[in-house]
Amino acid sequence: MKINVIKDETMNEDEITVRVQKMTPEIQSWIEELNKTTLLGYRRGKAHHLDVNDCIFFETDDNGVYAHTHDAFYETKYKLYELESMLPSTFIRISKSGIVNMKQISALDQKLTSSRTVSFHNSPKIIYVSRKFYPLLKEKLAERSF
Repeated sequence: MKINVIKDETMNEDEITVRVQKMTPEIQSWIEELNKTTLLGYRRGKAHHLDVNDCIFFETDDNGVYAHTHDAFYETKYKLYELESMLPSTFIRISKSGIVNMKQISALDQKLTSSRTVSFHNSPKIIYVSRKFYPLLKEKLAERSF
């Protein structure tokens, strides 16, 4: 296997291209590891490595930013705008205080009182969607472009 690294300061974003003669389990595993995005979350004084694909949403309150999984939540050291720029395209901002993983959404509910909520697969958790972000979320879910 041959690896080439080319430094190009004119690029806006790092890029990795993998050219293979034949896809092998070893190469597939390597690609999956590269695609894995993790972040540190803190719970009860312990640091945990979280796979972002296991996160159903991120929300902020007066005390910090929290990553929610199906059965727990973890405090992160990131601001929401930082998460928004580093998370995969399957995550979308839904309010001033929330970002959701579109792959984890099971239902989008609009009440008569005009409140809008998102519920998730295999989780009782919900999060509110603001009027400003609702049309884009609805459009992205309709496209299923993630």
